[in-house]
Amino acid sequence: IGSGIGRMTCGFTRIFGAVVACDLDAGFLERCRETVARFGKVDRLRTVEVADARSLDIADDSADVVFSYITLQHCDHDDALSLVAESVRVARSGGRIALNFRSRSSADVVALPAGAVVRGLFRVPGLGDVLSRRRTLTRLAWQANRVRPAEVLDAVGTRLTDVAIWRHPDGTVGDARARTETFPGLNRHHWWLVADVV
Repeated sequence: IGSGIGRMTCGFTRIFGAVVACDLDAGFLERCRETVARFGKVDRLRTVEVADARSLDIADDSADVVFSYITLQHCDHDDALSLVAESVRVARSGGRIALNFRSRSSADVVALPAGAVVRGLFRVPGLGDVLSRRRTLTRLAWQANRVRPAEVLDAVGTRLTDVAIWRHPDGTVGDARARTETFPGLNRHHWWLVADVV
């Protein structure tokens, strides 16, 4: 979910027999296909546009693994939770989900409201084209939400087993319904939900 231009998707196509790359942006999906054709196995790739930003056009119980990295923080809060539910829906029983989120930090007092302002400015004809070429502003605009483990587990926890919250050793996120795992290579402000689907 959130394949972008396909950097990680290339690796997935070399490991798995079939990969479905999902993204909101049809242009990214076209670039993803080009990237995989160059560095992966394009015959194993299918692309799906997430036109409504919250649902996947993929059959129930059809995926062995559902993966999303640095995507769910860029969605509206409710859309992010919908995509989490969709992840569980499309994963087969015994399949695994690995979903990345961003946790709250003191910078969010500025980053989240400023991100909303920049996203609004992107909609201004002429100005949006200029602003969208600025990497710093684009990265700021991507900051749309922060989802807590409790919100995710309240939404889908009954459909999961062997639930782990992975975080940086200095991180503070967690939930009593999941074991906590740490890895120093993770961003201090990110956390992962890794679990099997019942």
